[in-house]
Amino acid sequence: MMQVTTRVRELTPLRVRRDVVRIRHALRMPTSRWRTLPDVLIIGAQRSGTSSLYKYLGAHPSVVVPLRKETEFFSRRHARDVDWYRAHFPLAVRSRLRGHPLLTFEATPDYLLYPAAPYRAAQLLPAAKIIVLLRNPIDRAFSHYRHTVRLGFEWLTFEEALDAEDSRLADEIREMQVNPSFWPRAFNHFSYVARGLYAMQIQRWLECYARDDFLFIKSEDLFSDPREAFARVLEFLHLPPWTPRFMNHSDPFGKKVYGAMSGRARDTLTRKFEVPNRELEELLGPDFAWANSLT
Repeated sequence: MMQVTTRVRELTPLRVRRDVVRIRHALRMPTSRWRTLPDVLIIGAQRSGTSSLYKYLGAHPSVVVPLRKETEFFSRRHARDVDWYRAHFPLAVRSRLRGHPLLTFEATPDYLLYPAAPYRAAQLLPAAKIIVLLRNPIDRAFSHYRHTVRLGFEWLTFEEALDAEDSRLADEIREMQVNPSFWPRAFNHFSYVARGLYAMQIQRWLECYARDDFLFIKSEDLFSDPREAFARVLEFLHLPPWTPRFMNHSDPFGKKVYGAMSGRARDTLTRKFEVPNRELEELLGPDFAWANSLT
C-alpha cells in the first residue's frame, strides 16, 4: 500500500500537490490555537536521508506527521506567525482521545545550514529533541549537485560549480549577517561545500540546546542498516519498538541515473573538507571520521 501511495504521489504534478497542501493548511488555520507544536525536529543535513527517516518515523503508530515535511518556519518562512506554524500539526486533543501521548515532528534540512534557525527554534521549542543525519560531505556535495541539476537550477559542471561557489555565495552571506530576515536563494541552491561544514553548524545548535537533546546518526548507517539506525531513533524518542517498510524514499523506484565524480572534483573536495572533518571528529567522536573517498 505504501508503494502504491508513493507511486500516486510521484505521478501527481508538484503544483497540484502544493495547491492541495495550501488548501488543507488554510482550512486548519481557524483551529491553530488548539494545535500542538512539534516535539522533535529533524534538522538535516540535506541529501542525507531525511526524507526516508521522515517516512519511517511518520508511519509509527505513536507519531502524527505534519501537513508537510518541511515547514521551513525557522528558516525562510519565519516572517509567518506562530499560528501559521501550528496549523501544520495535529490538534492537541487527539492524544487524549486515543488515551496515550502522540508525538509529532517536522523535518527541514535547511535548519542545520541556516544561521538563525537554532536561535529561533530554541525560543519557541525549548524542550524539543533534535535529530541530525550527517553524510560523508563529499558524497553529500555531489548528491546535492545532481539534485540541483535535476531541478533545473544548476547549469555549470560540478567542477565549475565548486570553483564558483565562493563568489556565488559571498554577497548573500554578507547580507545574511546584517539582515536575519533575508532568504539567500543562491546560498540555498549552490552551497555544495558550505552545507558540509558540519562542525560549525552543529556548534550553533549546541549553543541553544543541551547535548543530550541531540541524536547524531551517520547517513551511511541509515542506508546500510536502517533497522538498527531506526531503533536508535525510537530509543532516543522513548517510543515503543516498531518496524516500518524500509526503502529509499528519495528514490523509491530507482529512476535516478548518476554519472561518476571526476578525480579533480574529488581532490578539490578532499582538500576543502580535510580541516572541517577533523573538527567534526573532535566534536562528535571517531564515528564521524569519514574516509576521504566516496562510499
